[in-house]
Amino acid sequence: MREVGWHHATLTQFVSPFVAGRIYGLNQDQMVAAAGISGSSHFTLGGVVAGHLTNMKNTADPLATQAGVLAALMAREGYEGPVEVIEGKEGFQHVIHNVELKPEILLEGLGEKFMITDCGYKAFPTEALTHQPMSAVLNIMQKEGRRRPTVACTPTASATPSSSTRASAICWARSRSWPTTRSTPCSPAPSGPSPPSTPTMAGSSWRPWTTPRAAP
Repeated sequence: MREVGWHHATLTQFVSPFVAGRIYGLNQDQMVAAAGISGSSHFTLGGVVAGHLTNMKNTADPLATQAGVLAALMAREGYEGPVEVIEGKEGFQHVIHNVELKPEILLEGLGEKFMITDCGYKAFPTEALTHQPMSAVLNIMQKEGRRRPTVACTPTASATPSSSTRASAICWARSRSWPTTRSTPCSPAPSGPSPPSTPTMAGSSWRPWTTPRAAP
């Protein structure tokens, strides 16, 4: 979904009404109605996590969940929604035609395998796409016996960093080159002079990313 410009909350809008419907004890027809209500009203653009970040970065998915709960409550009271909201005319599969859907996997291991058991904890409390470079820096520090990350950040002929398209789009956009809100997931150095005052880590003289560098 993200690769074609849609936020994953677009999928949440289809899942949340079934979860809420199960909790509220809806029957099959009510479940279908709930999915139609939520699934036809809460498509989420990828713009909430592209470019300048706002509070919506952390709210898009909860709002899609809220939409599913509301849809289940409406369906319980007899409200109806599109029956073929996924596979029907001008439904999800028709409109977002550049995304391949595999409905058969919905029934694979149903009642036997639970995906929540495959979840894990993040190694660092940061955007997941920053974990690889963070691990790389920590490994270099460990091998060289360093206690502070003084590794040069300028690419050289022998060490040129690379990343996925999605990581580059999320972490290296110019609008995110300096953290100004708590929604900013990554903080690479800005291109140009550093800000007037750079925060200093408590109890240390190390200043993060103080050397200006050109944007990749």
